[in-house]
Amino acid sequence: MATGSSLQTLGMNFRTAIAVGACFSPTSLGVASNALSSGRMLNTPVGQLIVAACVLDDILGLIILSILQVLNAQDAEIWEYFVPVISSFGFLIFLGWCALTWMPKVIEHRIMPLFPESQRDLVAFALMFVLLLGYLPLLYYTRASYLTGAFLAGLSFSQIHAIHKTFVHQTQNLMKWLLRIFFAASIGFQVPITTFWTRSIIGWGTALYLCVMAKLPLGLYVPNLHMNMPKEFPFDPWKRDAIITGLAMTCRGEFSFIIASFSLGEGLFDEDTYSAVVWAILLSCVTSPFILLFVVKYYNELSKASLEAIQESRGVVPLHLVIQCRCKISWGLQDKLSKCAADLGLSIIDQRSWHPRGYDAIVVSELFVEDQKTKIVIRDAADEEQGKEKLNQEEMIQARCAEVEKAILREIAQISAKVQVTQWLPNVLSEGGDDLDEGGVSTHIVKEAREKLDRDETIDTLLEEVPTTRKDKRTKMLSGPIEIGKVEEGLEEVESDEESSVFMPGIPEETPTTTEPARTPAPRRRRRHKTLSVPAFATSNMWDQDSEVQNLAMTSSYVPSVTYDLSTPSYGQATRRRQVSDLSTLLDQSMLPSVEEHLEGFVRFQLDDGKEKKK
Repeated sequence: MATGSSLQTLGMNFRTAIAVGACFSPTSLGVASNALSSGRMLNTPVGQLIVAACVLDDILGLIILSILQVLNAQDAEIWEYFVPVISSFGFLIFLGWCALTWMPKVIEHRIMPLFPESQRDLVAFALMFVLLLGYLPLLYYTRASYLTGAFLAGLSFSQIHAIHKTFVHQTQNLMKWLLRIFFAASIGFQVPITTFWTRSIIGWGTALYLCVMAKLPLGLYVPNLHMNMPKEFPFDPWKRDAIITGLAMTCRGEFSFIIASFSLGEGLFDEDTYSAVVWAILLSCVTSPFILLFVVKYYNELSKASLEAIQESRGVVPLHLVIQCRCKISWGLQDKLSKCAADLGLSIIDQRSWHPRGYDAIVVSELFVEDQKTKIVIRDAADEEQGKEKLNQEEMIQARCAEVEKAILREIAQISAKVQVTQWLPNVLSEGGDDLDEGGVSTHIVKEAREKLDRDETIDTLLEEVPTTRKDKRTKMLSGPIEIGKVEEGLEEVESDEESSVFMPGIPEETPTTTEPARTPAPRRRRRHKTLSVPAFATSNMWDQDSEVQNLAMTSSYVPSVTYDLSTPSYGQATRRRQVSDLSTLLDQSMLPSVEEHLEGFVRFQLDDGKEKKK
């Protein structure tokens, strides 16, 4: 549409019009994903659909950029216009398949084990740099865009957990400044600020911006994943998905500026055309993400209000279930789950999924549904309920859960799949890190201390003379007494046990001559910060029992390696070895992202710091 308007109204030639249309073809994945992540919709089916569409838009933009190089050539042959398309698609398919299938396995299991653990980060960076140096000239001299080579080089390492997390951790701050310098030097200095305020530039730039808004109808192609919705639901989920998808498709960003800068440098744009295009891109960068985030938060508030209304309802109400499943990733899995739920008469209130990196990854999915076929009776606590009637209702709920579980397993059709269906109590939260009463504080501290000593404080040593009966292990102890009942917010204190531990000789400390009576302050209530509110289930949560999923969540987190120098013994003639330890064995699991945090949405939501527990 931008190309047609340029041809008809601006009187441009064909090459300039194609370049104008190419500037608005790619959708910014970074802008759209940040808005969706802030609105907690990135892990939903529509969020993943938007991400996939943005990636395809960027790939098509790379192909269009390579075609622009041919358009700028004088007296080009017809076959030369097809070479960039064939080259781009060919390398994207072949090298992309290699980057997703066998290359990560070779790098991770064949090449990296050949080097010491302390040098693997440097080796991975060197391999990435060598692959980049090979892909850039290969794609450039075959008439494809060299940016496609950079994309394929990064894709080859993106499926390896350790390399990806190390790269993000090591280059996060550096990349921010490099991007700022890159865009400021290559694009920012080229923005004609002085010509922005002319009437013609603002007019044509606004007209091109309206052409970008023509992508809003693309939301109508979103599949309807929410069928059999109840009439009392505050909005139509399909309309919400259509509006959010259309707004996400209007986000423009860095790649549009690159194409515009390339067109200006190659002489396809004059200064006025470039100013109008940049003005339209800036309007899209500023308005689209804010409108998208506002719409997402608006619908999230409506969803939370509906959950509160359900929680306050009494009498005969629909049964609410939560479906948790873990299986191998497959094509159209979320669509299968949605259709299966609709066939069972279940209305999907919220649907989330997450999987770690990898071609054959394990995907975990969670669906909060309302059963339109099964009704239950909810009474107030003051009302007396007959035991036989309550037992019959529980049996009915268990039978319905078993029916839904069998149907989901039959739809997934995987032997290793695991599905759990339980009753869900809407808007009833079981918060992690509950406050303890005063009587249980000291008991809880002692329990935590013993668990941490057993898990974290054991160091392998090679001692020639050991002043204890243990020969191969020594347990580190914290010196000094601990006051039972004294709890500091945000800190965990550890108490040593004389009977089950061996004291390490420490440095003598000077004791004061005057003694004062020990003051035992009143125990304060412990509060865990940044806890995740978890919906209350009638039975246990699957993610609390499934250790495999928890391990997957831990491996997707960045866990750096630490080298401990134990070369200097503290006493005797003991000799100690230099030990490289992985922090995954030292860090508390509560510090690592859990499955609930990956599946966080408006049903599962995160509390603010210091927020009191709801009564």
